[in-house]
Amino acid sequence: MSLDSFPKELLLMTTEYLPLRDLEALALTFNKSITLACLPELEPLFARRRHEARMTALFGACSAPVNSRSGLKDYLEDLGIPADAELKNIKSGQVDLSYLDLKGDLHWLGPLDRGTERAMAPHMETHSSTGLPLLQKQAEKASITLPSALVKVLESKELMDRIPDRGASHFQLIGSLRKCPAKLHGGLGGFAVCFYTDQQDWPYWLLYLIPSPPGQVSPHCVLRSTTTGIPYESEDVDSEYDKALWTKEERDGAMKEEWDMSVLCTDDVRLDGYDFEEWLAQHYFDEWLGFVLYEKVKWDDPNIERLREYVREVYVKR
Repeated sequence: MSLDSFPKELLLMTTEYLPLRDLEALALTFNKSITLACLPELEPLFARRRHEARMTALFGACSAPVNSRSGLKDYLEDLGIPADAELKNIKSGQVDLSYLDLKGDLHWLGPLDRGTERAMAPHMETHSSTGLPLLQKQAEKASITLPSALVKVLESKELMDRIPDRGASHFQLIGSLRKCPAKLHGGLGGFAVCFYTDQQDWPYWLLYLIPSPPGQVSPHCVLRSTTTGIPYESEDVDSEYDKALWTKEERDGAMKEEWDMSVLCTDDVRLDGYDFEEWLAQHYFDEWLGFVLYEKVKWDDPNIERLREYVREVYVKR
């Protein structure tokens, strides 16, 4: 019995349980009944690609760092993967995390192995969620719905402490939600806030958010920046540099609406992630992988099984 002979109701039930990447492959069989059954379930994938295209047009291609992946081939057997397994040719950018089924609840953010926890212990006290209530209040004013994963991680010291970082970067809300100049985003009316920073105060990671209708998650992305977007001094907002970023109409409008203005420009930022939870998950697993590979962490900790699964799903060719 072939799949296209299934009753429509049974075919729809079947497609609901397929991962999006497999569902898309099924839709491309060019069998009309199968393709039509798959299309409604593929809409989130199409919406995601439209979002990626828009963010790429604004900020350039996503270029997430790849340091933790170098030398991975030499450690495959330690990860429980055959030494002759072929790795995907991933050089940069956002990896495919569809196997995690990200839904904003951070179900994947489990405890680290004991060795990585010990290595990170001196840096855990630097995490801070101070400013979250203000950010939530400002987001409501701006018609922005914050990513639930961002709120969830900032509300929990335990979850923040689970994010490994070999550079000792940490969560810290710096300043307020700031309105961005149209020269940065082409007039989308976006806002930015710094949420993560290196221990040496460079670089910074900012969340760029676009206002949305009530009840919808606001389109957003993660930017890596050389600046927080906050003027160094209050009078800097009137400098010739800042005047070149903002038109008089924009400045007057922001002041009338009582918004602080960002001084971010395209030269300051690069696109680091299309979605906050995806960025956080990739950062979590890649940094953890770096600790396990290069910091002499023991492989017998049961928590490392989640890391093995990540490598199998993300980096090993099927």
